[in-house]
Amino acid sequence: MKNFTIFAIISLIINVSFLFAEEYSFQQLMDSSSFYQEQQDYQTALEWAFKAEAIAKQEFGEMDTNYVAAITQIYSSYYYLGNANKAIEYCEKAKPIVKQLRGEESAEYAAVIAWLGFLYNAIGEFDKAEPLYKEALEMRRRLFKGDHPDLAMSINSMAVFYDDRGNYTEA
Repeated sequence: MKNFTIFAIISLIINVSFLFAEEYSFQQLMDSSSFYQEQQDYQTALEWAFKAEAIAKQEFGEMDTNYVAAITQIYSSYYYLGNANKAIEYCEKAKPIVKQLRGEESAEYAAVIAWLGFLYNAIGEFDKAEPLYKEALEMRRRLFKGDHPDLAMSINSMAVFYDDRGNYTEA
């Protein structure tokens, strides 16, 4: 009888713990990460983004836009935490996936290229940053005709890059 009572208590504890164990959907995790980024709590945003990445990998696989969204949240959080090298690592991870999913001539791929340029510039690797900025700009010129915010952003990024280097003619 004593063993049965212990077994019953343990079973009750396990069952109650399952009632309080909360599972989050991918979207809830991403929303939480975004919320904490907006609050400028980048460490907490990163923690939620890692959870979202794991769920995305499990539920959708690595060749999926949801997985890329989680990686994007990770690299932006790392950047805001002041760790551009880790941000580059995750941005480089996203690059081939976005290229395959969206194509080499897509706004999404141009955005990843632009981010990489920005990140390499942030760590002082200007020889890597410049061709990425140029590639993103040229891609956006092909993609967007007339006034478009993404094109304007690339033009501005290129100008600031050159201005920071004292190349005022190019800027």
